Amino acid sequence: MSHLWISARQVVLLGALGAGTACHSAVEPRSPACLVPAPLSGSSASANGRYIVVFQEGVDAAGETARLSAKYGFTPLHVYETVLSGFNAQLTPEVAIALRCEGSVRRMSYDEPGAIQ
Repeated sequence: MSHLWISARQVVLLGALGAGTACHSAVEPRSPACLVPAPLSGSSASANGRYIVVFQEGVDAAGETARLSAKYGFTPLHVYETVLSGFNAQLTPEVAIALRCEGSVRRMSYDEPGAIQ
């Protein structure tokens, strides 16, 4: 019986280690380090690392997008200046977290097919 108990314990331990690995490899960004991060809406499941970033009212979209892309090393796919002020880009989870703490960012959403938020 003792041998069976050890095997069961090993199974539980291996399951816990596997769950920890899955959590670290997830694409979902961690919580930002700032006190009041910009909200992030949508689901990362279909976004493939693409985000829509909306700036605060009055922010120059072209200038701020250029500043942020130089600071964080991404290339914007589109800059929005008419209906809303912001941009669309492929971002790493770390850059997405950092952008949510930028004062110029009002909100972010995953760039999901067919969804505008």
